[in-house]
Amino acid sequence: MKIGSKGPASARPLREAPAHHTSPATTAIQSGWTPKARRTAPATTLRPQAAAAPKPAAPKSPLWVPPTTGQWTVDAHGVRSDPVNIYAHGSLEQLKAALSKAGWTEAAQNNKQNNAAFVEAVPVHEAVVAANALLDGVEGAWDKLTGQHVNHDIADPTTQTIASMPVSRQTLDGQPNLASFEMNNNPLGGRDHLRIFDTGKVDAQGQHVWAIAASRDTGIKLDPNRPEQGFLNHAVEANTDGERNTVVKTLESTSLLRQVRELKLAYGTQAAPATGAMPADQQAYDLVLKP
Repeated sequence: MKIGSKGPASARPLREAPAHHTSPATTAIQSGWTPKARRTAPATTLRPQAAAAPKPAAPKSPLWVPPTTGQWTVDAHGVRSDPVNIYAHGSLEQLKAALSKAGWTEAAQNNKQNNAAFVEAVPVHEAVVAANALLDGVEGAWDKLTGQHVNHDIADPTTQTIASMPVSRQTLDGQPNLASFEMNNNPLGGRDHLRIFDTGKVDAQGQHVWAIAASRDTGIKLDPNRPEQGFLNHAVEANTDGERNTVVKTLESTSLLRQVRELKLAYGTQAAPATGAMPADQQAYDLVLKP
């Protein structure tokens, strides 16, 4: 056989058949992937929702520390007015209940209607006082003639005033008085009164602390800055120690005080420009109410 000649077919070396080639598309179809799957959003696995974060606790009120410097209220015109001369520990409801039991009346709301009633009460009160004075003279003459005493007073002048007169608005650290109380009301003769302010603080036992400014009105005066009150205003007793003591003594009479402490404070030497008021003994009282 010549070199290069073709031998029988059986004598030729067999080439190994190529391995069967599988296209990516075929593999994907076999694995379940289809062109439609490409357009389908992937399945979403639902995960358990995380527990909601707990709400932050309400901020605690700052701790009240007995002051060393006396505090002053400010009137509606921004002028220093009354010294804070009493602090009370407890709820506002406790404080109001104690004052009511001690004979104090919550003041009328300071609005146009109540201010008008106050202005109207002035001449009514004075008319009753004048009429009673005239009748007293008649009674005296009658007593001498007959030897018998007869009371001809037409009315007690205190019953002809308003039981609850409005108290002007004041602020302490920018906060208005929450309530006001009064007693012995007399439009011209004055009255005992106090204003209650929220310190926004609690003591070491968690009791709320209230600031009280007590002063006594001694009479009435013209005030060009009070058109809402018929240009009338009350004059204030210069030494506020007596009114502060009156408040504390009346509260002590209720047996609703657990503790009474004295605070020596520095109020300064200048009386309040708006009222001329000043605590002469530079002292305040710190009261703890019974629960």
